[in-house]
Amino acid sequence: MKARSKQLVDRAIAATVAAIEIYNKPDFQYRNETFAVLAVNGCELLFKAKWLVDHNNDIRSLYVVQPQKKKDGTLSKRAKIKGTRSGNPFTHGIEFLGKRLMEQKYLDATV
Repeated sequence: MKARSKQLVDRAIAATVAAIEIYNKPDFQYRNETFAVLAVNGCELLFKAKWLVDHNNDIRSLYVVQPQKKKDGTLSKRAKIKGTRSGNPFTHGIEFLGKRLMEQKYLDATV
């Protein structure tokens, strides 16, 4: 089985190739917008792969955590993983990962 970071790199390459293929189609409505969505998705997947490499391929390091509320309404010391509407774990986005990778000097500010 491939490491999670390698799987994300493979998916990033696939998203970027799909973006280029869509953009090179001569008569494809909405191609600029589709290219942008796929290209940004490829970048986000690369950032997540780098994050996982730096955190020993621990997928939990990508999850957004939030403090739990007690029955009386106060915040607990325990944190839980934030979920999406579909019930999947909510992961950090491209902005968060980009800032953290810049702080660690892996990315230049122009990126």
